[in-house]
Amino acid sequence: MKNYDSKFKYLWEHQKTLCAMTGKWLSHSSKVDMQHCCHQTKWRRKKFPLFIDSILNLRLVDHSYHLTHGSELKIYDLQAEKYEKFLERHPMISQWVNNPV
Repeated sequence: MKNYDSKFKYLWEHQKTLCAMTGKWLSHSSKVDMQHCCHQTKWRRKKFPLFIDSILNLRLVDHSYHLTHGSELKIYDLQAEKYEKFLERHPMISQWVNNPV
């Protein structure tokens, strides 16, 4: 994933260091994963190239909970398609959500 560090940092600051699934506090010492809400498959990567790795589709989750309950955060294809069309119409927003600084 491109710009992993900047996306992680943005999500860490704006998610208020809470796990998106459990609501528990995440600390700097805990293992944290970035999860795609709309799961990344080859088909979805082709269909939603602007949206799939954007911060609109990513959430920080506790690593141990992610391993056991990985698919609870979901964005379905219809929703992803709306996001993708929005990002196509707004290239500056698209650029920012894929490279937050």
